[in-house]
Amino acid sequence: MTDAQLIIGIMQNDDRAWRYLYRENKAKFISSVLKTAVGRSVQADIEDIYQESLLVLMRKVKTGAFKLTSGGSLTGYLLQIGKYTACNLRG
Repeated sequence: MTDAQLIIGIMQNDDRAWRYLYRENKAKFISSVLKTAVGRSVQADIEDIYQESLLVLMRKVKTGAFKLTSGGSLTGYLLQIGKYTACNLRG
């Protein structure tokens, strides 16, 4: 699925779009966030961080706060949300 298709799916609460987004980004998300925010508390909470980051992404898409640009992507935005969340968790 393309980012544009995923955005439409998110806006329409399409479970297929969510399953795709979840499945396709999980490994990359975990790897990226753990490299950025190393710590036992982050490792223990990585699944929660991933799910919370997906919820934040959903809210941003639905409220129009995320705009698809030529240089950006849903995956990149999701990774940034995760890194921010993990860094705040570490305190």
